[in-house]
Formats: sequence, C-alpha cells, structure tokens
Amino acid sequence: MKFLLILLVSVFSSIELKENFYQEVSEGYEVYREVVNYENPYYEISIIQGINNDEVTFGLYFYNHKPSSDPHRVIIFTGEKEYRLKTNSRKDIYAPAIKLEKDVKIIIYDSFGRERGTSYYIDAMNAEDFKILYDDYLIGDNMGLNLSSLSRNLPSLTLQGLLLIIFGGIIVILGLVILFLFITKKGMFSEKKKAENIFNFREFAQTLFEQAQKEEIRLRENEFEERFNEQIDEEPKQIYERQRIYDDVDETVDVTKILKDKGFNVDYPSLSEAEKNEIMLELMLLRDLKDITLEQYQQEVIKLWSK
Repeated sequence: MKFLLILLVSVFSSIELKENFYQEVSEGYEVYREVVNYENPYYEISIIQGINNDEVTFGLYFYNHKPSSDPHRVIIFTGEKEYRLKTNSRKDIYAPAIKLEKDVKIIIYDSFGRERGTSYYIDAMNAEDFKILYDDYLIGDNMGLNLSSLSRNLPSLTLQGLLLIIFGGIIVILGLVILFLFITKKGMFSEKKKAENIFNFREFAQTLFEQAQKEEIRLRENEFEERFNEQIDEEPKQIYERQRIYDDVDETVDVTKILKDKGFNVDYPSLSEAEKNEIMLELMLLRDLKDITLEQYQQEVIKLWSK
C-alpha cells in the first residue's frame, strides 16, 4: 500500500511538473515545436525548440522515476565541451530556455555512468531559418523567458586524481619556497651557509699530513725509548762499544747548519708546528744514520721546541 502511494505521488508530480513546463513554454515562446517526448521505466524527457526573445533556444524537461536507487543525469555536448544543467534534489531538470551557439548533442547516463536510451541532437540556427525549416511549430504568447544557466561538466575526481593534486600542490609550494630563498639569498643559499659547506681540500690534506707526522714522531719516540731501555740493559762492554762508535762522530758538527744546508728554515721560534715536525723527522733520520750523536740530536730537539 505504501509503495502504491509513493508511485501515485511520483506520477502526479511528474504530470504536474510537465504541465507547468509546457505552460511556461507556451507563454514565453513566440513559436515552438516539440523535438522529443519520451518516457521509460527510468526517466521521462521532453525537449522543445523555438523562438524566444527573437533568438532560437531550446527547453528541456527531465524527470527521474528512480531518484533514490538509480538516478539518471543529462549531459549536453557542444563539440568537445560538456555542460550540465541545474537539478533539484531528485536530479530532475526544469529548463524551459537554453541557448548555445553550436549544434547540441544530449546524452543520458545512469548512476553507473552508462548511456541510457537514445542520444538527441538539436541544430543551432537563427529565427529566420527556424521558420523556413519547420512548419509544424505551435504559436505561443511571446512573453519571453530568461535563459537557464549552464555549467561545465568536469570529470569526477578519483582518489588517485586527488592524491596527484595534493602531491602536485606540495611540490609547487616547495618549489616556490626554494625559489624565494634563492632570490633572497637566505637559508641554504646564503653566502655564510655556502662558505660553511665548501669543502677545503687544502686544509683537509694539511690535516692528514700533520696527523701522519705526529704518528711518525710518536712511533719514532717509542722506538727511541725501546732502544734506550735496551741500552740500559746491555753489558758494559756493549755500552762502551756504542760509545766508541759515537766517539767517531765529530762532536763539533753544527746540526743547525746541516739542516740549513738541506733547505730547512732554522729560525725555530717563527716555525709552525707542521714545519717543526718536518725538522724532527730529519733529525731522527740523521740520528739513525749516525750522522749526529744522540746528544747532538737531543740538544737540537730542545732548541727546536724551546719557546
């Protein structure tokens, strides 16, 4: 009983709306003709075309029979552009006067996006051509009707499309921020920041060289300490033998002059730590080659590192 009541209300509503549509067309148009008057279990559609305010327009009435379970929609095509009309809560259309400058193709889609029924075509023309081409038109009251507004039909936004828009927006914003920092020389593009991030190879190489020198000095000092301890433990005869060997070295040797002849700067107080380390290596070499005595080596080391 409830279903029957709903059906009757729907039918009477459709009849009343359709009558109002044709009544408004009759009052507003100068002349008009019916292009389509069709109904099926899903929807009802009527299309008229005529002269309204001295130009050819068309009117469209569309009524959904199943607005809750399977609402249908109407898309109007002009070339590659798609348009849709304003609908009510039931997705019905009531548009007595529509104006487009090009030929029109009307397609009806169900709730799943599938085409339903026949596509309808309306040719664009002027008022004079309309009266020449058609002689089956009806006479109206020529009161004039305001044009119904059309809006562009844009593709439905999917989840993937939404994510692309979001990520694209983020990329654009980041790009603008980086461009602003680059133009204003701020942030990572500031001169101070760039100077901090420049890799100084010369300083890096100097640091490695100084570390190698310090390690070499440490190893040689350890070696010297080991040899010194061995000398303490040796027999007196061995000590005297070693002393005899050093006695053969000229104790009047000027170690500073030797270093100077080898190209070293012997102005010790003005030397850097790296330059002093180079002289230390040379002194160790002279000592090991027995070119200078241990005492001469030690004396020169004291002079080298004295402040």
